[in-house]
Amino acid sequence: MDDIDVRGPRFGAAVTAVVLAAALISGSAWLLAWQTFAFALGAAGGVGRSPYGWVFRRVVRPRLGPPTEFESPRPPRFAQ
Repeated sequence: MDDIDVRGPRFGAAVTAVVLAAALISGSAWLLAWQTFAFALGAAGGVGRSPYGWVFRRVVRPRLGPPTEFESPRPPRFAQ
């Protein structure tokens, strides 16, 4: 797997927080359904198939400077 720009997952987390906060405040089942769908796409297809990852790659990243850090798209592994 290729490494990803560290700003992408941070962008996705920020958008997720805003969507979930808006769903809680408004009581909108549609926003909650959208977020569930976005989670499902990301879980099934990885970060490359996530809608927020797509928006970051196509809209946000071209407007930013080149990335200075990269990370593996795989989740961290913890051991005791």
